[in-house]
Amino acid sequence: MTGGNAEESAKWVTSEVFAIARGRGGIREAGVDPQIVADVIKLVTDGEVTLRTAKEVFTQAVESGTAPATIVEERRLGQVSDADLIGSVAREVIGEHAEAVEDYRAQDPGHRIPYPGSR
Repeated sequence: MTGGNAEESAKWVTSEVFAIARGRGGIREAGVDPQIVADVIKLVTDGEVTLRTAKEVFTQAVESGTAPATIVEERRLGQVSDADLIGSVAREVIGEHAEAVEDYRAQDPGHRIPYPGSR
């Protein structure tokens, strides 16, 4: 197994690998390739995916034998962290929904439904 570190590996083994092992009748029956564990840890530590996404990718990789990076690429699960790109997309969406934005702004601030991350 290459990649990953001991502490993160231990966390994944004691949670995700053991969960699969319980479902398959034991650790010997789990059939988890250690490289999949290492690859998923690397995706998380490199900021390519969130922990939640990594758990889904891990399960699919174990079930299919497909490399985690391939699953992320094929399913377009990668995390976007380019602030300029995110800002550009947000401006585009807001521009395409100007009426909804104006409706929101016209509401009494005390009666607005908060959007995620607004508090």
